[in-house]
Amino acid sequence: MSREKHFIDDLTRVASGAIGAIGNVKGEVESKFKDIIQKFLDDMDYVSREEFEIVRELAQKSMEQNLVFEKKVKDLEEKIKNLSQGNSAKS
Repeated sequence: MSREKHFIDDLTRVASGAIGAIGNVKGEVESKFKDIIQKFLDDMDYVSREEFEIVRELAQKSMEQNLVFEKKVKDLEEKIKNLSQGNSAKS
């Protein structure tokens, strides 16, 4: 009976050690996988979310300014047209 108890105790210790080793391997695999993914993303030269938001905001402001400039040009063209029509009528 004592031999069986020792065998079961030994088997339990071996199984516990194996489970612990598997847990360590899992952590190492996760860490290595994260490193690989991070290197892949770094190599792809993606921009950060912060950089993206800054450029998006600049593009939005540029589009708004463009609309303002388009209106100013249109107004100036209209004034030039009116002035040239006024000069033609006087001639």
